[in-house]
Amino acid sequence: MMEKYKIIIRCLGIIVICTMIFCLFQGFTNKCANYLKQSFASNQQSQSSNQYISILDYGAVVGTSWQNAKDNYIAIQKAIDNNPGRQIFIPKGLYIISKTLELKNNVSLIGEHRSSTVIKAVNGGALLIKDGGISIRDLFIYGDGGVGITVTNARGTSLTDVQLQNVDIGIKLINSWNTKISNLDITINPNQFPKVAKGLVLEGQCVNNHLLNSQITATEVGVDINSSKGRSEGLMMSNVLISAAKTGLKCDGMLSLQLSNCIIDLCENLAFDINNTGGLLVSNCWIASQGKVNGNAVKLSSCWDSHFSSNNIKCDRGKSVFLIDKGSNRNVIMNNTIELVEAKNPIFILDKNSSENMIRYNNLKPAKGFKASIANGNLENSISDNVGLK
Repeated sequence: MMEKYKIIIRCLGIIVICTMIFCLFQGFTNKCANYLKQSFASNQQSQSSNQYISILDYGAVVGTSWQNAKDNYIAIQKAIDNNPGRQIFIPKGLYIISKTLELKNNVSLIGEHRSSTVIKAVNGGALLIKDGGISIRDLFIYGDGGVGITVTNARGTSLTDVQLQNVDIGIKLINSWNTKISNLDITINPNQFPKVAKGLVLEGQCVNNHLLNSQITATEVGVDINSSKGRSEGLMMSNVLISAAKTGLKCDGMLSLQLSNCIIDLCENLAFDINNTGGLLVSNCWIASQGKVNGNAVKLSSCWDSHFSSNNIKCDRGKSVFLIDKGSNRNVIMNNTIELVEAKNPIFILDKNSSENMIRYNNLKPAKGFKASIANGNLENSISDNVGLK
């Protein structure tokens, strides 16, 4: 009997000892894990803080007014040149630059806010990007003519929360791919003569670029696409406001241009001037032009496979709302509200060289007291089921 009790006591002792060892081991491992976690977090925080380089560390001087602002070109360019792959921080204040800053080596140029970090370029352009992976955000660029930001032969550029004023061209892309422009604001002081000639310009072969959540006002041309030196492909515009331009969107040669949820308003002559372009897709947009000098809301010349759907399109005194000419083929215009406010002209004019275009299910609103009419020069165009058509 006593032997049995001794065995039970020994077993209980072994269990107690094993439990104590397990608890000690678990406590030790938890302490090690917490130490490694804290060490890793500290290391990450240290690395993160090292990513930001202030231009003040390179001799830049913050100005509080244009009278006391100094030329900071050398200091800012030195910060960019000496810190490849890093984020260059510009605190709020005024900074004059006497030459164009060149961004390279995968740097990011970051201001404090686009209303408080102001760079004034006194000799033309402000920023030149000719390297991939560059990022710019939270800046106000005030120019002296020239181009605010030029992106040339670069891929993967990001421009976010940038405001531009007093430049001839806001942003210019030359042979650039995968550029993302968001929260762009090109505005003009209403008390000054508008000096911005063009908001966004694409030249050469520009591929798969995006313009999002932006506004461009008081320009000669809001967005200008010129592919004379190489056809551009793939520009997506979403939630973009273009207002008070002579021409809202001008395109000479492109494949795949998409606009959705945009407002192209108060254009003096043409809202859209589209030439030699295929695959134009326009949906859920407001498009309006005054139609001066025999203008139109939409002009399609030598265009093919365009599609307009679910838009409100209006022209005040134009020669027509839509002009489709010079061999524009296979374009589809469906489910839109289309209005010609004052002129007693046809809402659509299609020339004899344009064929296989489809105009259906639109709500046509002619000038008061008149019925809508369409001048169709080629019977191969399909025109049917439009409300208000004479």
